[in-house]
Parts: sequence; structure tokens; C-alpha cells
Amino acid sequence: MTEVNTPPPKSATHYHVPTWVAVVVGGLLVLAVGFVLGRVVGRGRARVFDGRPGPFVNHPGARFVGLLLLLLLVALAVTAIVLAVRHFSTRDAAAAATPRTPDAGSAEELLRMRFARGEIDEDEFRRRRDELRG
Repeated sequence: MTEVNTPPPKSATHYHVPTWVAVVVGGLLVLAVGFVLGRVVGRGRARVFDGRPGPFVNHPGARFVGLLLLLLLVALAVTAIVLAVRHFSTRDAAAAATPRTPDAGSAEELLRMRFARGEIDEDEFRRRRDELRG
């Protein structure tokens, strides 16, 4: 008697998103955020060329702060992508952690396994097997 493995029923709240789709969408999101931030920050830079630099252009910590902001932005984007991929591509943790129980059709197989482990004796095995076979 062979056991048929059927996939668990799909939940209405979870969708499977291929990893490459999440990476592409995340990359496009990072590019869009970078473009928007570049446009916003770049508006004040036009004044640099007319001889009036902004207040933080010559500040010694300006590059360090800019680097920290860039690293923070990249870390947030990577975290968001990882969390989105984990959320949309995995099953429920409870469903993944619980072992699958045999189907009702494989009751005889379960009975054989219990007999092989020594949980029931031969008389009990034969009596229950005969009941199952009807």
C-alpha cells in the first residue's frame, strides 16, 4: 500500500512570491527611493555654482554623516526585502513545525509501523488489520 503525499491546503492570507521577483522589486524600490532622495537633495546644490555654497558644504563631518545615512538607507532596504521574502514565501511556522499525520487511507501502514516498533503484539496487529480490511 503506497501513501499519497498531498500538499497542505493553501491559506488565503499567504501568497508565494518567487525570490527573484522579490529581489527585482526590492532593487527597483531602492533605485526609486535613491532617485527621489537625489532629486530632493539636489535642488539646493544648484546654488553652489553661483558662489553661495550651503551651510554644510565645508563642514568636516558632512561626508561622514552622508555615509551613515547611505548605510542606514541600504540596511533598511535590505531588511525590508528580507522580511517581505520571508513573509510571502514561507508557510505558517506552526504548519511547518508540526509533523504530517498519515491519511485515513494509510491506517494499515500506521498499524504496521506500530507493530514494527513493538507498540502492539501480533494478536492485536492481526485483530486491528482484519477490522480495517472489513
